[in-house]
Amino acid sequence: MLWHDTMQALLTVAAVDYRIYPPFGRKATVAGSASGKTGEGSPPWAAATSALQNVIEEEMPRRMRVEVLLSDRFVHYQVLPWRPGINSRAEWRAYAQHQFEAIYGEAARHWRMRIDIVPPGRESLACAIETDLIDTLREVAHAGLSRIATLRPNFLFSFGQRRTALRGAQFWFAVVEADHVCLGAFRNGYWVALRNEPAPDGWREALPGMLRRAQYALAEPCAGSLYVCGATGEAFEPFNIDATPVRILPARTTQRRTVAQARIATG
Repeated sequence: MLWHDTMQALLTVAAVDYRIYPPFGRKATVAGSASGKTGEGSPPWAAATSALQNVIEEEMPRRMRVEVLLSDRFVHYQVLPWRPGINSRAEWRAYAQHQFEAIYGEAARHWRMRIDIVPPGRESLACAIETDLIDTLREVAHAGLSRIATLRPNFLFSFGQRRTALRGAQFWFAVVEADHVCLGAFRNGYWVALRNEPAPDGWREALPGMLRRAQYALAEPCAGSLYVCGATGEAFEPFNIDATPVRILPARTTQRRTVAQARIATG
């Protein structure tokens, strides 16, 4: 059996941050960042996929496994309220499709969805990604004699990586990117609310409003701390938003770990 290096690549709006891991070992042997070019009228992810293509073709060995983490700017989320009579995956998929189309219109009909199949009475988290983006990523990897091994939203990956550090039966979790925040409420093992919004004035200015809007939409407020990770910049002391304590989590490790994955199943 042949073993190949693995690239873990985070695609942001204009660049890709990457690490290369050997077949056996948890420490990255190469790490870097690359930017890409895009033309007028190109989709918002075009620069990132161009950057990934540059890295695979010009800098890295062939036949890699590529684990892609997608900026949450490229992902659409919905927390689906429980509906009696929805049991099979096909029914969940139809339900999620209807909900996405109700918000985003005809474009959502062509997105790829992943749906959290849950027990009766629970909210279900669904995410959707543009089919053109997924197809482009596969083409870029294939052209470099590599393959896309996994494709995960940054929010869900970051949550899985830090799950053991998050305390309590209910809490808030936020992932900060440059000028963007994804915020979710987690209660008794399930997501009950999620907001994924631009933050042009910075994450500290965006979080209070996002938290209050998410709390307002919940039938029962979510208690517990708000854990924040990602591109938070300088170190911050813990602070509060209203009565919610805010805790800044340290940067993720440069060593590869087994990641507890969210229960997102193919719809």
